[in-house]
Amino acid sequence: MLTFIPRFYAVQALLRSVAPIIAAEQELGGKAISEGWANVDENKLEEWSEDGQQIMRSEVKQLWDETYDEEYARLFRRVSASVCGCAMMPH
Repeated sequence: MLTFIPRFYAVQALLRSVAPIIAAEQELGGKAISEGWANVDENKLEEWSEDGQQIMRSEVKQLWDETYDEEYARLFRRVSASVCGCAMMPH
């Protein structure tokens, strides 16, 4: 079973929730946001949300690819060992 998938969706949800902060901080030149940072119009929040997700998209994709590859290899070794009757070799 691919046990990492629920955790990956949790990471995506976390990214969506912090995306506006990421973009707002980038807009501030990398400085931390301060109190009242979200007191902007809805369009600006949506822009920050989209921009923040775009900023992090490649990192999340890399995380997905690495985690998927590791889990696939682990499961493949398990299935291969059970098919050939070999003892599972730890990796």
